[in-house]
Formats: sequence, C-alpha cells, structure tokens
Amino acid sequence: MSLLSPEIVWNITLMFLCHVYILLMILTQSIKEPLHISRKTSHKFLHVMIVNLPFIIHFFSSNIFPFFVEAYQE
Repeated sequence: MSLLSPEIVWNITLMFLCHVYILLMILTQSIKEPLHISRKTSHKFLHVMIVNLPFIIHFFSSNIFPFFVEAYQE
C-alpha cells in the first residue's frame, strides 16, 4: 500500500509548480535594470501575473493545498 495516493501527489505537484511560478515572477523583478524597465512597470507586471494564480485553484482536489500556496506568499 502506497503512503501517497495519486490525488495527493497531484496536489503536491501543483503546489510545487505554483511556488516555482511565484519564484519566477519574483526573479523577473531583479532583471528590470538591465532591461531598462521602470520600477512601477515591473511592479504592475508582478501583480498582474500573481493575480493569475487563482485560476489554478480549480485543479486542486483538496482545499488545503491552495491555502498553503497562498500562506507562503504573505
């Protein structure tokens, strides 16, 4: 008998991908200087991209996993 069901593995994978997405969005903030992008524009870009995360919530099969994604952002 497996300790992790396919459902839990799927949720953990989605949670990991969400964290990678957040990390990539934060890292894009660090490259704004070489690209000559203003701080205001890069800040708006970050917020727009992070707002896309709730669309992924529907793919989770348990309500606790999206909470973990959101809790780490604060």
